[in-house]
Amino acid sequence: MSVIERHLRPLIEYVKANRQAQRLALLSLAGLLLWMTALNLSGEVEALRSRMALQEDRFRRLAQVVRSYRNEPHQETAPVPTGDILSSLSSLIDQVGIKDRLVQLSTGSTGATLQLERLYGEELATLLQELERRGLPLLSAELRSVPYGEARLFACSLLVGGGK
Repeated sequence: MSVIERHLRPLIEYVKANRQAQRLALLSLAGLLLWMTALNLSGEVEALRSRMALQEDRFRRLAQVVRSYRNEPHQETAPVPTGDILSSLSSLIDQVGIKDRLVQLSTGSTGATLQLERLYGEELATLLQELERRGLPLLSAELRSVPYGEARLFACSLLVGGGK
């Protein structure tokens, strides 16, 4: 018999024998359960308040970003390209400096097809930015990453629309 069991045995025997002690023990146990439940609920409520405060802060920041976006002056619509789309694309390729990597440049009923290979990411990004700046809409694009020695270069096929 352990020390704790030796001290508790007389108390347990007393509670078993005395009806009022049983009621007091049950009432104490119920009070302890209520207190533990209230403590647990209090912790849950505090965690919920913390999450709500975090969500409110996120919402405030999002609303602030939306307000600042709405207050920015809107850009005018993209300029309509003038002249031949092939000459525009040819001058663009010369300007970006990727003429030696041009595979195909042709025109069709829906626009011009532009195929390039061995492009670095920066060159591709510059090409796409210049297309947008000049008002040449990109109708479709196929992009492949190709291993080239230690680096990975891009090969792309672009369908560029012309102004009507």
